[in-house]
Amino acid sequence: MKELQGAIITGATGAIGIALSKLLSEKNIPVLAVIRKNSSRRKYIDGLPNVEILECDISGFDSVVTDGSVQYDVIFDLAWEGSDQGSRQNPDIQKKNIEYIPSIIGFAERNGCKSFIGAGSQAEYGRVSGKINEEHPLNPVTEYGKAKLQVEDLSCEICKAKGIRYVWPRIFSVYGPGMGMDSLITYSISEIMKGNSPKMTKGEQIWDFMYADDAALALYLLAVNKSAEGVYCISGGEGKSIKEYTTIIRDVANPEVELRFGEIPYQENQIMELTGDISKLKRETGFMTSVPFEVGIKRMVEWMKSEIQ
Repeated sequence: MKELQGAIITGATGAIGIALSKLLSEKNIPVLAVIRKNSSRRKYIDGLPNVEILECDISGFDSVVTDGSVQYDVIFDLAWEGSDQGSRQNPDIQKKNIEYIPSIIGFAERNGCKSFIGAGSQAEYGRVSGKINEEHPLNPVTEYGKAKLQVEDLSCEICKAKGIRYVWPRIFSVYGPGMGMDSLITYSISEIMKGNSPKMTKGEQIWDFMYADDAALALYLLAVNKSAEGVYCISGGEGKSIKEYTTIIRDVANPEVELRFGEIPYQENQIMELTGDISKLKRETGFMTSVPFEVGIKRMVEWMKSEIQ
């Protein structure tokens, strides 16, 4: 494996972007971290060695000019308009991501990138159940999932035309410092830290949470393994019940809280198992997860406490 000369990361202040920026910084790989203008989240990557920050909204890549001092060979395109729960069913917001992907790839090409690594989602599969691999049929039901699939198809077409290596990770449930506060993980931690039991179902659903550092490592390995191409499922690869996950969160965040499962009913057509099959990722890159859920939650609790202060 040949080390990266330099990397561009869009969406560098999301949970995965932060973790990836730190990982590449530690490896002394020059990084151009692209973030929104006037982002309050800049603090998470500000001051990292080898990381240059570029403020640019998703609509502005056509007009951005770099000084050419660094030869970047890969772009990790993690930026996305409307990834929060409140925007995922808004077609007007989601279609912006489709409109701007050509200019993002054009920006990468102008700066020497020979590889494009996107950020797909389990939402592309739609309402599915069980252990999902790359070959599973795609039937997105949310506007977010539909847009992800359209960006996948369009970015693949553009990269092939330009001779750019194309990798599309389909990312499952990732958590870590810098993530939004509208997730099951952050909601549960927040309530338990306050001494409350989160309002929950019976918690029998099997889910597959992955810490952001592990997701970042998976993306890095896909970047340095030049033979890697196409779609890869990115997840922890093993599921636990929501009840198990929440109990671990309670034990770490506030052991005195008594959890009350079953206070709310399951949704109609509730998905009872959603885990990722990462056999292809392991086989082709040697990837292994390294952060157990208990360790990841300890880091999350510390981060959330620091955010409150």
